[in-house]
Amino acid sequence: MNRRRVIAVIVTLLLILAFLGLPDEVEVPAEPKPAADKVVRAVPAAPDPREPVEAVPSDEGPVADDVSDRLEELEALDETAAICLVEPSLAEASGHLIVGDPNEIPYNGRRVTVVAGQAFLFHLPEGESRGVLAIEGYAPVPISFTQGSPGKPGSCTPEPVVLRVGTATISGMVRNAEGEPAGKVFVEGCGNQALTDAAGDFSMTVSPGGCTLQAFRRDGLLVSVSDPADLLPEDGGDLIADFALPEVAKGGLGIHIEANDAGLQILGVLPETAAEDVGLQDGDLIVEINGEPTAELTLQEFVQIAHGDAGTEVDIVVSRVGEETAYRLDRRVLN
Repeated sequence: MNRRRVIAVIVTLLLILAFLGLPDEVEVPAEPKPAADKVVRAVPAAPDPREPVEAVPSDEGPVADDVSDRLEELEALDETAAICLVEPSLAEASGHLIVGDPNEIPYNGRRVTVVAGQAFLFHLPEGESRGVLAIEGYAPVPISFTQGSPGKPGSCTPEPVVLRVGTATISGMVRNAEGEPAGKVFVEGCGNQALTDAAGDFSMTVSPGGCTLQAFRRDGLLVSVSDPADLLPEDGGDLIADFALPEVAKGGLGIHIEANDAGLQILGVLPETAAEDVGLQDGDLIVEINGEPTAELTLQEFVQIAHGDAGTEVDIVVSRVGEETAYRLDRRVLN
C-alpha cells in the first residue's frame, strides 16, 4: 500500500469517528473511601391525639400551693360556719347566702367565698338551717346547711350543690335623694342580693318568674329603703330596674356634753335615746369616739362625728369611776 492510500484511510477513519462523536473527558472511577460514622438525630414525632399527653413540669406548682394555703386559711377561720361543695368546681368566685325565706325582704344575707369548688359560709345564725345560695353568674339555688364549730365547719345539702348558669339578669342604678349615684347600697329580692359599685350600678343573676326587688341603704342599722319593684324576669332576658332612695333624716346620740382636760363629760342624757338605752349617766367621761381619743378633739369636732344620718352607728368608750366600758350607739332623730 503506498503512502497516499494510507493517509486516505486515516482521514476516512477520522471522519467516521467525528461523525459518531467522542466524549470530551473520560470519567475515571474514584477509589472507594472508607465509610464515615453515621450521625443520627432524634426527631420528635407528632403526638397522637388518641394518646394521653404526659404532664410536663411547669410553674403551676406554686399556684396549687397557694390554693391549698388559701383553703386551710379559710377552714381555720372562726367565722367559717359551713362549707358547701359546688358543681362545677369553680376555681374562684363570690356570691351571697340568703338565710331564711327568700320571699322576706330585707334579707338576712352575707357574702360567700368560693375557692377550688368549695363555698365558705360565714357567720351563720343559730337556729337557721335553710336559705338560698347565689353565686355570681349562676341562678340562685335553695340549700340547707348545718352549722359546725370553730375549726370544724358544717356541711350543706344537697352535696354537691349543682349550679346552673343563670338564664335571666336584672341590672340598673340606684340614686340618692339628690339624684346622685348611690354606692355601697344593697339591692335585694328575686332570690339574690347585689351591692352597687361607686357609680351606683348593680347586676344580678336570677331565675325566671315573678319577684320583688328593693334597694336598701345600710350602715349598721337599716337607714333608707326604696319603693319595691315587682318584676317578671324572662328566660334569657335582661331587665333594667332603677331605684331612688329617699332623703335620710339626721340623728344624734342624745347627750349633753362639755369638754375638759380628760375628755368630754356627759352633763345630761335625753329620754328615749340610744344613750339612755345603754345606761349612760351624768358625769360619765367619754374618752374615745370611733377610735379617736376625745382629749385630742374640740367640742365642735366631737359633735361633727357624733351627728350624722339617723340609723348609723357610733362607737364610744366611757370611763366611770376609773373603769372603761365600750358602747355602740345608733344615731336617732332627736325630738
